[in-house]
Amino acid sequence: MRNLMILTIFFLTSTINAQCWQKVSSGNNHTLAIKTDGTLWAWGNNEGGQLGDGTTINKYTTTQIGTDSDWQSVAAGSVTSYGIKTNGTLWAWGNGGLGELGNGGPVLGDPDFNENNYSLIPIQVGTENNWYIVKAGIGHIVALKNDGTLWAWGYNAYGQVGEGTSVIRNIPIQIGSENNWQFIDCGYDQSFAIKNDGTLWAWGQNDKGQLGDGTNTDRNSPIQISTENNWQQVSTGAYTTIAIKTEGTLWTWGSNESWQLGTGEFMPNTNVPAQVGTETTWHAISSGAFQVTALKTDRTLWVWGEGFYGFGDGTNISKDKPTQISNESNWQNISAGGVHTSVLKTDNTLWNWGWNFSGQLANGTNTGNANNNTQNTPIQVSCLSLGIEEDLNGLFIVYPNPTTGLIKIKPGNNIIVKSIKITDLTGKLVLNAKNNLLQLNIQNLEAGVYILSIITENKSYNTTIIKE
Repeated sequence: MRNLMILTIFFLTSTINAQCWQKVSSGNNHTLAIKTDGTLWAWGNNEGGQLGDGTTINKYTTTQIGTDSDWQSVAAGSVTSYGIKTNGTLWAWGNGGLGELGNGGPVLGDPDFNENNYSLIPIQVGTENNWYIVKAGIGHIVALKNDGTLWAWGYNAYGQVGEGTSVIRNIPIQIGSENNWQFIDCGYDQSFAIKNDGTLWAWGQNDKGQLGDGTNTDRNSPIQISTENNWQQVSTGAYTTIAIKTEGTLWTWGSNESWQLGTGEFMPNTNVPAQVGTETTWHAISSGAFQVTALKTDRTLWVWGEGFYGFGDGTNISKDKPTQISNESNWQNISAGGVHTSVLKTDNTLWNWGWNFSGQLANGTNTGNANNNTQNTPIQVSCLSLGIEEDLNGLFIVYPNPTTGLIKIKPGNNIIVKSIKITDLTGKLVLNAKNNLLQLNIQNLEAGVYILSIITENKSYNTTIIKE
């Protein structure tokens, strides 16, 4: 028997607003998001403390990080995470054993190096307040300041920091002296940036041709990709890079081992940009480890690449060219992670799919609707404060949990239960019990996470239950 932890007390209505998300970033196996009120939330893998909640315990539901409400943007890496606040300060947390925290701590090769150089809560990187964009790779970070200067730090074996060496950097270091950078992205061990003049630049690992410079040679400083000056945005994943030009055309290069080039054929890896189709309506792109997600200007959603971990189309089948997900045209922001994907709609609802082994889909479990802990249809992420937990302090015992059918409620002394309600994660009321309140049969409910509300004479106590 396990006591279930109460999450928080909230006013219960038959419908709970789930339109609360404004930013999302999918990391290797965890997810970060910012609500419309500026608060920071995280879930999924936490082995390096990358969720920032002060623990190293994986979280299967949304968990608030601190109480600050001034977060502006986030970037989820592998075992580290990053955020910029509205005042322009930069924050980092997680396992910084390779200099990723940017706090000057010991790194690999130092006499006092410790691989477990953790910060389990956000810590400020330096004292500057002019940070504009931050992006995270597997072990390195690239950032822009609002003066257009380019900065990087972290693991640097392939030159992915970009300062001309392969030395690990444990504090942000400026890349060159130019101040005309406007767009950046990080892959596993490669980096990209676009200048104000529309030229595209790359550096780092290049064994699969992922830099796109016509070679397979690693670069330790930015090198221009092609001579064109009409690049608008770029996204790079494990070993594949995707880009959009100003006229809306789509281009890919690098590894095609999982069909992630999207050209409609299993062509070899390519080390120069190759156009995908002839359409001029591409709007946004996000490259994960082996899968790609994109938006068109009509707000339709498209995917391609490795399908083993589940695409949002209800299958686990790989796609060798862009394939539309649903017929909806209200998708707004996309973020492809290691092997899971998160997408925001224009109504500020958050949806995701893919691998859920570490709880990175926030559905209350580490499983999905398909084999191998995968979810192959979009599921909505609740806005309920499921991650803020405090002990029930003996007021109630709710057991067994998880359950396959029966739920028993044991109240403390002198506590009178008036009714019990159960809602799903969208706030829909699925059970309203006023009799037989010490034992409920939920056998007919679908498997998933629910909110159980115990209503007494004075209060409503709410907690989560899992129906298997």
